[in-house]
Amino acid sequence: MAFFTYFATPGQARRGSPDPSVGGADGGEHQAMLEAAGFSDIVEIDLTGAFLTTAKAWYDGRRRYAAELARAEGEASFSGKQSIYLDHVKSVQAGARSRRLFLARS
Repeated sequence: MAFFTYFATPGQARRGSPDPSVGGADGGEHQAMLEAAGFSDIVEIDLTGAFLTTAKAWYDGRRRYAAELARAEGEASFSGKQSIYLDHVKSVQAGARSRRLFLARS
């Protein structure tokens, strides 16, 4: 099994975040849940740097084509997505969020 998840940095949980996954369980809790479900060989990989690069690229790329995307998606949808990408960038840069990949065998 493999899955990605976000973590709020301890002491940095962001109440009211548009992303409900921020501020949930930490890595140790995920590992414990995986073990309790019968998984083994659990590996946790920090991909925060790659996530930041990707979030910036999505935000910048969408900004470059803002007029076309707003027309295609609708202004509210476009603005909402841009807000989420910008939130990702700012929260990682502030040290308030990390992105992790978990791998496990059943």
